[in-house]
Amino acid sequence: MALWKRLAPAAALALLITGFYWKLAFTGEYLWFDSPDMANIELPRLNFQARAIHAGEFPLWIPHSWAGQPLIGQTQPGPLYPFNLLFCLLAFRDGALSFPAVNWYYIFIRFLAALFCYWCAREYGRSQGAAVAAGVAFACSGFLASCGWIDVANSAIWIPLVFLFLHRSVKGERPLASAAACGFFAGFAFLAGHHEIPILTFWAAVAFWAVALVRDRKLANSFAVFLTVFLLAGAAQTLPSMEYARLAVRWTGLELPQTWKEAIPYTVIERYSMPWTALVGLVMPRKGWHDPSVYAGVAALFFAAAGLVAMRRERGVRWMGALAAGSFLFALGANAPFHGLLFETLPMIGKTRVPLRALSLFSFALAMLFAFGVDAARGAKLPRLVRWAALSLTLVALAEWSSIQAFPRRGAPGVGEFLGDLFRHADVAAFLRSEPQPSRALVNDSDVAANINEWYGFDAATAMGASVTWNFFIHEIHKPRVQDLFAVTHYVGREPQRPEQQLVFTSGAGLRVFRNPGAMARARIVHETESVPTEGILRSRLAEESFDMRTTALFLGAKPPELERCRGSETAVITDRSSNEVRVRAKAACRGLLVLGETHFPGWMAWVDGEPAPVHAAYGVFRSVVLPPGEHEVVFRYRPWTVYAGFAASVVALALTLTLAFVRRPSQRGAAPAVR
Repeated sequence: MALWKRLAPAAALALLITGFYWKLAFTGEYLWFDSPDMANIELPRLNFQARAIHAGEFPLWIPHSWAGQPLIGQTQPGPLYPFNLLFCLLAFRDGALSFPAVNWYYIFIRFLAALFCYWCAREYGRSQGAAVAAGVAFACSGFLASCGWIDVANSAIWIPLVFLFLHRSVKGERPLASAAACGFFAGFAFLAGHHEIPILTFWAAVAFWAVALVRDRKLANSFAVFLTVFLLAGAAQTLPSMEYARLAVRWTGLELPQTWKEAIPYTVIERYSMPWTALVGLVMPRKGWHDPSVYAGVAALFFAAAGLVAMRRERGVRWMGALAAGSFLFALGANAPFHGLLFETLPMIGKTRVPLRALSLFSFALAMLFAFGVDAARGAKLPRLVRWAALSLTLVALAEWSSIQAFPRRGAPGVGEFLGDLFRHADVAAFLRSEPQPSRALVNDSDVAANINEWYGFDAATAMGASVTWNFFIHEIHKPRVQDLFAVTHYVGREPQRPEQQLVFTSGAGLRVFRNPGAMARARIVHETESVPTEGILRSRLAEESFDMRTTALFLGAKPPELERCRGSETAVITDRSSNEVRVRAKAACRGLLVLGETHFPGWMAWVDGEPAPVHAAYGVFRSVVLPPGEHEVVFRYRPWTVYAGFAASVVALALTLTLAFVRRPSQRGAAPAVR
């Protein structure tokens, strides 16, 4: 086949998807990302990552929030996802991500979804025209047409490739190579930055594997390859995420966050479950919990039903019908009788708190059935005029999907409510960055909702986010003494938090910056230690006015290192600091403990004058090392084994998948090409 014929479907999809989202592509008047999660978490974090990459560093740690947190372990919005990294490289202009580029990234994600769905439909025997229709349906209707998160959308677009290679493996077309590809794309989806859809996709695939194994036990080897590659492929993200999850708390919708060991209460699941009345939303888009993520339109449902009935004997139709029914029922969550059983019994399903995310699978299955319906109409023994009339309904489907496009228009009332904070307080960020460093601000989130510290690159004691490490959470950061301990040098708000704070800056928007005169140094040397058995006693000791935090370090449940008491001139100065490394020039009068007021986490290592030194957790949270008397160069570096081991595992998965794909057995050398 000529090259232009191979590229024509992709080019057609690119034109169709761009044309469908023309408001984002060409006008410059519309935005899709003016929402709390995008403005407060995903965009600021991507901007931080882009800034670090353009400065020549690949960040594994984000130092600007909560005294520092693991970037990879927090997963959002996909710090290892290749297309996010490419976006960071290309879209960073004049110190910030380009908003038009964010719009184009939205379109690019949908183009990939359409292309992958097209390939899947071709694998299932659909004509080029029907496969193009399936791709457009997946990218322009239902879940992806209404998904307002980069990480969630990126995790959904790999669903078609999982079911493409699952179908190949089960039908016996290079079963091991196809099973490896199926597992690779199922695991790779975790790198997109959100765990829910990859988990749901995995279990959906396992269900189809189980049915296939019952019918043909010879597929056991293929299933084993699928599982092995799946576990390896996502390890670059899942290993750091699991390490972080076990050492962090996560906000799930309750007043207080939860630990890894705590199950998400089913009352939270009920909140994110789809009611049965959402069936109406299939043909009548509504708002609230009736959001358009379930919307298909009358024309698409007509074709899907026609395909389901007319081609019901084909395995692909039965698969997609079962997937559509199962995912729709799962999206009902607490309103479906079996969801609670799956939630309690299947591994990791209990970590998926939003059953509605199963609509990603439903939208894919419906798009595939749409393609079957189009081919059924084309091949029906009907008068030509009737056939063309039926096929013209595909244009009606496009019109229906277009009707739900409601991107906010710049300048309209209420638009910019969340993104506005990123720019409204740029002068505050500039002032804080101009202050003697290192500085750390406590930003009143009632006055500033956006995560301006990560967007502009200054340190803040807290930030908007879904989680935080446990060793930070146990401290009462709202209390003045704890703020002094955490070296909180500034407070940002409209009114002072405490009387001794000194006004040093007023922004154009009326926001004020106050200096905390009692803040301790970020790096300091102490010579006294004390061990406390529990977190409660740790907090109580810090609250005691008689306890001198400047001279004594508390250790939580651990034997403190042995130090010496002495008098003399001592200094500790941070000389260089990046995302993954901190350098301190220190002078100790006698054996003392250098305390760095930044979060300790597995993977942080220290060197004193080039020699490795153990890192202790002072106050249960801060990195610290023992110093002998004299002047020293101390280097802290973040070298997380979970990131390196996970990356190596993912590379192994890729190598295994490519090896099986390109190294064919002699009997396979004349096999049909992979994509028809």
